[in-house]
Amino acid sequence: MKISKVEPLELAFTTSDRKKYFAFSEMLKNKTITALNTFNAAQVTGTSKEATIISEADAKKAFLVLVPQNEGKETINIPLYMLNTAYNNGHITEIDADIIDWQKSYIYTNATISASSIPLFAHYR
Repeated sequence: MKISKVEPLELAFTTSDRKKYFAFSEMLKNKTITALNTFNAAQVTGTSKEATIISEADAKKAFLVLVPQNEGKETINIPLYMLNTAYNNGHITEIDADIIDWQKSYIYTNATISASSIPLFAHYR
């Protein structure tokens, strides 16, 4: 297993939210993202600083959209639950991405989800 630098990110969703953008991250500025992972309430108990951790059912309704910093590069759209290591035999999802513009990147859903916190861990170099 290769050890990487990791930056935790978290988005708090309310029941009325359909799209939520990430805040600026100084740690991830101009960094190439190599992998992403998340977890849901089935893997942890308790709450985060924002709200209850997202449920497995709600994670299956949400998508992560990563917008590259460089124009002309392809936007990455990933079902959120696929980033959960529990569904990947314990493996972290590696991505072939460019430098991500986190302020243009977001998580969205087309369905109502419970008010929850969505934890995301960005591995970078």
